Amino acid sequence: MLNKIKNKLESTQNIKITAIGDSLTEGWMVEKGYIDFIEEAINNKYLNAKLKIENRGVAGNCAHESLSRIKHYPIQKNPDLIIIQFGLNDAFSGLSPKNYKNNINEMIKFLKKDCNCEILLISSTPYFNPAGIDIMNYFYKELESIANNKSIFYLKIHEKWKNAIQNGLKEHELLQVDGVHPTEEGYKIMANAIIQIL
Repeated sequence: MLNKIKNKLESTQNIKITAIGDSLTEGWMVEKGYIDFIEEAINNKYLNAKLKIENRGVAGNCAHESLSRIKHYPIQKNPDLIIIQFGLNDAFSGLSPKNYKNNINEMIKFLKKDCNCEILLISSTPYFNPAGIDIMNYFYKELESIANNKSIFYLKIHEKWKNAIQNGLKEHELLQVDGVHPTEEGYKIMANAIIQIL
């Protein structure tokens, strides 16, 4: 359960986190995305820890595009934790689940080559259209397979969203008008899920 970074946070050491993803990581059309809420929570809880968070989310990116990008523009040196979030663009851009899995595996391999960091895989928001749900489930199963094979922590963000809605929150409170990108309330669900395992 990400024990290395938890221990470093508790011992108030310097911490580096890099988040790689699409528009959900970038924080599309909001003042605060999930990265901002994570940063606030860590700074409030671990007052003496020095935190540096690098947001490498790019709207519209699929996993293979981001892989190419980080190969040409490397992430910050020696991060303690790398968060990887992709899925929606990959699923609805004609890419196969197998192709998606290969790209995520290649990204992990590339990132681990130069750092002894922990990796956190996270799913994206749920897709509420019935046909979309079936498609996304294939991609999320690939994430789970990668996590199991590589002993990497996988956080099912889409299930956290479903739980929040079952507990009374409304879709329109969590999603922007496009029905895909989170509002700040939606981003808080993502951030809280990550914070709980830190």
